[in-house]
Amino acid sequence: MPQLKVIFAMCLFGTLCTRHALADETTKVAAREPDAVTAQLGFPPPGDERCDAIFLNCNSTVQSDLTEFTSNASDPAFTCRFGGSGRGFNTAWYFFIAQGPTAALSTGPVSGGPADDTLLGVYSGNDCGVVTQIACDDDSGPGAFSSVNLTGLTTGSTYFVQLAAFGASDVGTYSLSLDCRPVYDECAGALPLACNSSVEVNLGICTPNASDPVIPCNVPFVPGINTAWVKFTASHPSIRLTTIATNGAGSDDTLMEAFIGTGCGGLTLFACNDNFDSTGLSQLVINTEVGREFWVMVAARTLADVDKYRVLLECNPDCATCPPGAVQENEACGFSTNGVCTSGTPVSCAGATICGSLSPAFGSLPNDIDFYTFTLDVASVVDWCVLSPQPVSFAITSFPFCPTSAPPIIYASASLNSCESGCVSYVVPAGTYMVGIALESGSATCDGANNYTATLSTSIYCPGNLNEEFDYAIDTADLVRFLGHFGQPVFSDCSGADLVRDGVVDTRDLVRMLARFGGLCLPPPPPPKP
Repeated sequence: MPQLKVIFAMCLFGTLCTRHALADETTKVAAREPDAVTAQLGFPPPGDERCDAIFLNCNSTVQSDLTEFTSNASDPAFTCRFGGSGRGFNTAWYFFIAQGPTAALSTGPVSGGPADDTLLGVYSGNDCGVVTQIACDDDSGPGAFSSVNLTGLTTGSTYFVQLAAFGASDVGTYSLSLDCRPVYDECAGALPLACNSSVEVNLGICTPNASDPVIPCNVPFVPGINTAWVKFTASHPSIRLTTIATNGAGSDDTLMEAFIGTGCGGLTLFACNDNFDSTGLSQLVINTEVGREFWVMVAARTLADVDKYRVLLECNPDCATCPPGAVQENEACGFSTNGVCTSGTPVSCAGATICGSLSPAFGSLPNDIDFYTFTLDVASVVDWCVLSPQPVSFAITSFPFCPTSAPPIIYASASLNSCESGCVSYVVPAGTYMVGIALESGSATCDGANNYTATLSTSIYCPGNLNEEFDYAIDTADLVRFLGHFGQPVFSDCSGADLVRDGVVDTRDLVRMLARFGGLCLPPPPPPKP
């Protein structure tokens, strides 16, 4: 054994000879069994001291032969020890890195072994420094074995595990298991998913389950790798579910299927998808009645695809699709205003389609308000129309819209529920104005489910259209004259009562007329310059 000769030579010439000469510290992050060489030399094996704890993989089981370990007066006492706080016999130390807020540890027998009584302690802190006990158990497992369920763990933090025999006669070989599976690893613990929101699932700490259904859209029709479950109740007739990769690189091929039924014990496949685009991610578009419950299983297609993913639920996802060429608002999602009250994204009064996003209140920031600014050369009829997945209010306002300066004017305003569309109209003289849209309620997100579309259009104001009595008051006399035109075709942009300029006086014109009823009408603009 030439390696042993080198070690003996190092000891002979005064070089520090410790167990670290046999097991380099850099191997601490890899799972390992007690070193046979150190046992032959009489040194304690790795894991005998907390400073040299053995890495314990999530969702794994190791065998620990306590006859190879020693007792140490510096080991923390087990506060849960039957009969009173005290140390165990022949302690072994392990450590694990939390992959989520929960984990479970348990001891068990090894086939044919007589050992059957353990102590188990879990600690946070520094490996060679001060540690704090966060869990302790003597006999919560079967018989006199130990079991602890951990909650409130910090993802990414290191925790230490002390395993010991209860008494000298209990020293022997035990199994030690670490279960890091999250609650959503099983259908019964499916994460609730709200409309227009997303949740993260970590397939790295999930496990395959023999009871998981086969995924028919996965050739060759086998279950996926490491399944996770979410659930939702349809609050809209049109639903879209999408998996989103969160790692930014690497494999990201998922499988997803949706089920309906009365619960996890009686599910029926409703929809399934493997790849909805070239990335390998999954998407389901579901049309269903409101109130139906769905359970959704997400899995990696291969071991290389096991990673963290977000599952996004969009309700009526296409009700506000942004068309090509639309004006985009000038803020990132998450800001409370688009510009400030004295400015906004400039848009053309000749007709503009606008796309934007609304963010919910955050900290001291209120619900989002987006402003758009436009300038008119002549008196005009302004139409501001909005379609949004979220409940919103929208308005035509004066410029600037600042409560701290001259009182702002709201010329026309309205409110909409989710995925409703509506318009407001008003006649204004030449000048600069603003149109705005504000989030009223609901849960807006930054993953595309809260985009709105809006259109701004203007037309030259023709006083005869509304104020046919030319008294600058829109009243009953004007309404009577207007009704005289009803159902008749018109042939001039500024004659008759064709308020929406579609060549006929009909219900749409009447709606606009009634919207102005009781208001004042502006004097006619001067004739255009030659």
